[in-house]
Amino acid sequence: MIIETERLILRPFEKSDAESVFRYASDERVGPPAGWLPHKSIEESRRIVDIFRSKPEIYAIVPKELGEAAGAIQIKLGGDTDLTERDDECEIGYWIGRPFWGRGFMPEAIAAMVRHAFADLHMNAIWCGYYDGNERSRRAQEKCGFVHMYTTEGLYVPHVDEVRTGHVTVLTRAAWLGKKEGAPKNSFDLIYEQVMKIPKGRVATYGQIARMAGNPRWSRVVGFALHVNPKPGAIPCHRVVDRNGRLSPAFAFGGINIQERLLSEEGIEVKDGRVELEKYRFRTDGQ
Repeated sequence: MIIETERLILRPFEKSDAESVFRYASDERVGPPAGWLPHKSIEESRRIVDIFRSKPEIYAIVPKELGEAAGAIQIKLGGDTDLTERDDECEIGYWIGRPFWGRGFMPEAIAAMVRHAFADLHMNAIWCGYYDGNERSRRAQEKCGFVHMYTTEGLYVPHVDEVRTGHVTVLTRAAWLGKKEGAPKNSFDLIYEQVMKIPKGRVATYGQIARMAGNPRWSRVVGFALHVNPKPGAIPCHRVVDRNGRLSPAFAFGGINIQERLLSEEGIEVKDGRVELEKYRFRTDGQ
């Protein structure tokens, strides 16, 4: 498959790409920030290009002004990603040569891959990540709509034999559709509106909020939205629990203890990390 954007051609790798790959991947400023060592020889680049050619959904990034491979971008599926175990989710990884930094090429390539993943591969969420200090990668992801989900400290990166801090971001199909031109409203905004309806002294489940927002399949999207709550003091995300009444161990604004404290202050009894739904559930029509 070949994907064309305004300034780029994204195409499968060819054996002849090894020379240009070596030219850009041998730069010590390119690989290490992404977690891999610079290529040491043209033979190494040939081996890596062969690996690229053997896997699905890896594309050479070819600037039209150049006419040769200057980077790579991959939709990582199944066993190629450790960020998700779901078949309807994937990860995007990428790099581009230094001469093309700061010119918007990477966000342009990522946006094209996002469109391909959602429209052609029918993914429901795309994960991505960057290491602490890699501000170019962080900005590229933010420009394409990815939102921060969590940070992992003490992460061992084997290819460079270092311990780093890693940041993981995500873009859901619902959020992507919500940002497209002409869409009536961002899915996160719809979710926040429903969460605002939960009164003090009551809780709702992720599935309940999804149904209230108009899509029963949005339970995971609800979790994503609450994790990036833009107004923690105004949008009461602490009032959302799982289908069994359990609090979230990954409560975005301080952890499970903070969620328990906030609920207790509103008169909700929490026992062993759970709320009695029969007693405290927010009742809406048909629920």
